[in-house]
Amino acid sequence: GSGATITTTKGGMTIDTALVEASAPLLSLKSSSSLTTALDAIDLAQKAKLTSIGPLVRLDASTLSITTGAAALVQGGSFLKVTGDLFALNNAATLKMLNGPALSVKGNSVVNISGAFVNFGGSGSNLVSITNTLCSPSCASIGGVNVFLTDGASSSNVSITNAVKNATLGT
Repeated sequence: GSGATITTTKGGMTIDTALVEASAPLLSLKSSSSLTTALDAIDLAQKAKLTSIGPLVRLDASTLSITTGAAALVQGGSFLKVTGDLFALNNAATLKMLNGPALSVKGNSVVNISGAFVNFGGSGSNLVSITNTLCSPSCASIGGVNVFLTDGASSSNVSITNAVKNATLGT
């Protein structure tokens, strides 16, 4: 969206029992847009298979806030493969997780991010803010990102090449 403000009492988007190949972001906010979700921004459930060249989420001078839940939740034997970056934040964009992790993996789900977890770009002043007390003891540092692992999830099923690309353009 462009310049819009949207608040939902549900999650952002749920993909289940589907095979999706994305060549463009599934969520793209620009021009001072704001999206607040009550639950996970992206939820892969029930053996969903999502392959993307990345980014999966692009924010340009906009804000995505997740009140409770993860920016990305991969569960129910789902598979997420991003050959590029998972998140792209440009031109003073903000990604806020107010009571949840950046990435949550449950059970025997698999995540493979070949690029960065987040890529900062544009004019800079981008921000990722994570507020939670989840990571003791259920998180594993994978590629420099604390990943919330539950329901028997294994760190060997998660691969992240790089935590942050262009770190000087954000915090």
